[in-house]
Amino acid sequence: MNQLVMEDIKRRAGIVVLHVPFGGGGPAVQAAGRCREHDFAEHAALRSQIAAGKVKPLAVTGPKRLLELPQVPTVAESGFPGFEAHSWIGTWAAPNEERWYKTLQTHGEGLMDFALLPHDTMAVLTQALARGLDSLHGPVDGGRVRPDGRQLRWRSARSSTGDMPFLCGDITPRPWRVPDAHELCKHANGALGIAGLTVRVADLPRSVARYRALVGDSAVTQTPDRPNEAQVNLLGAVIQLVQPPEESDRQLTTPQHLSLEGPRELRLRNATRSPHGLDPRLTHSARIRWH
Repeated sequence: MNQLVMEDIKRRAGIVVLHVPFGGGGPAVQAAGRCREHDFAEHAALRSQIAAGKVKPLAVTGPKRLLELPQVPTVAESGFPGFEAHSWIGTWAAPNEERWYKTLQTHGEGLMDFALLPHDTMAVLTQALARGLDSLHGPVDGGRVRPDGRQLRWRSARSSTGDMPFLCGDITPRPWRVPDAHELCKHANGALGIAGLTVRVADLPRSVARYRALVGDSAVTQTPDRPNEAQVNLLGAVIQLVQPPEESDRQLTTPQHLSLEGPRELRLRNATRSPHGLDPRLTHSARIRWH
């Protein structure tokens, strides 16, 4: 952009100026006053050098003078009526490919996704792959910096199918990310933690095989009197896999989620033993009940 501004000035003024290219704005600013006679650059990039007297501002390209440089005229005031040019900074981001985001964008609010906390993501992933699970992919490293400057790191594995959870295990000590104080494990409404989750599946035998590859044969049980269901028994919680007929499925989900595999109902342990669920108007349409 800066070069185009200079080219416009050259055309209007009928002068010849040699363009000296640099590998970015930083090197160009550093060269100001040494091997460059003049330049067009953002005020923010030159503020310290202007204050130190290393460069002298001649004009600004906007329609008005800058409040910080009231003595510096505009290019239009300097003999080029109507001249105006602006610099801009763009930002971009790759499209979000997370399945929770796709579910949210396509089908609206509700229970978006679910995860398991492994003792070691890489070890669990390796064991699952060895048992034949081909829908879990990773590892994917992640992290962030807390406001106090402490670096947090975790490692996840993502599932390509909606019936399976993703894995997310901490590399740095978990209490750095999720405080484990007892008083923090009880919600004001009486919730003490997750007791169970109902997951709708499209092909129960296939989902059962995937869970057995992930957590082991003994953790997955089925009973003859419930041919459309299976239970995955975890430490203190149960994942209930359900492949219901469409008319039954309508009781587990909102209409826009009928065709999807994934979480349908969350059950919470509750200190007050309340039989009532939470108002869906307050849970973004997620079906949450007390256990």
